[in-house]
Amino acid sequence: GGVENFTSQAFSKIEINGSTLTEILRTDERARADLRGQYLDVTLSAAGYGHCIKFDESDLIVIKKGFTLPQGGETEFDTRYVYDALWEQFSVVPDLTQVQGEVTTVSVELVQTDIAAFEDGTTMIFVKFAYPPSYRFYPYMQSHVSMMPSRLASISASNPSELFLSELALYGVFNSALDKLYFDGLSMREWMMKDKRTNVDWKDIVDVRFLGTGFNDGYSMQFIFSKNASASLLTDGEHYVEFKTGFITPNLNVVQKDVKYKWNESLQKWEGVALSADEETFKNGCGAFAPTALLPTLLLSAVAVLAKKRKGGEDDA
Repeated sequence: GGVENFTSQAFSKIEINGSTLTEILRTDERARADLRGQYLDVTLSAAGYGHCIKFDESDLIVIKKGFTLPQGGETEFDTRYVYDALWEQFSVVPDLTQVQGEVTTVSVELVQTDIAAFEDGTTMIFVKFAYPPSYRFYPYMQSHVSMMPSRLASISASNPSELFLSELALYGVFNSALDKLYFDGLSMREWMMKDKRTNVDWKDIVDVRFLGTGFNDGYSMQFIFSKNASASLLTDGEHYVEFKTGFITPNLNVVQKDVKYKWNESLQKWEGVALSADEETFKNGCGAFAPTALLPTLLLSAVAVLAKKRKGGEDDA
């Protein structure tokens, strides 16, 4: 039958910490795998086996090329997932090799701050790019991709399909918001980890959002620290905003060199920090990826298994 055929071939295409699921089910007497609709629930022993989950960054799950489901759809490349301590679940490892098209650059043109927001202790920073980073409004980009459908629906925002959001995760868009955007020397992930230890509302005190065409013709993104966040422009000392090499937007524009801005307190504005001669050249870059690949995405365990093909481009679902 379909399910039996699925399990026999699919388990050999799933690796957990170097062992296939087939091997795990044969050697670990407590291990089990249950297919529940679009979810595959895997239970492992707590300790004593090399495949056991340690809940740290060394944990790796791989969906191998050729993974198929009875209803069709086959993965065309390996997809890797690592344990994410911030969200306490697995996150896809970005893989830009799956994007078809030439990788060119986009520059950060301007960083501004909404001074009026200071009144309630909020830090609100706008960033303008040379080209639109997103045509849609995407808030909560610091979130885990599995949280996005419900978070977008809660504010009646345009709600793309889970598959399209998973593509953005694979290209590194969520990873960029967390790990390639810095404030005062710490990434957004590091600020969130810091607040996670002390604030029950840590998921919402940082918000990275792309504003879409409804604001400044789509050229801007914004990140906000609430009054309860550890990060703030109201604290003493120097303040910096940095974009690290490889920062990528929902429109798949990429920053190819580090860029840094410093807050001028006396003038109440952000000023670019001088770059080296080599780094200066990226300011003239422009362009975007052209995603055209057929891209199946699978999210294991807490995330849905979505093995199906679709042609690249934004899904309006």
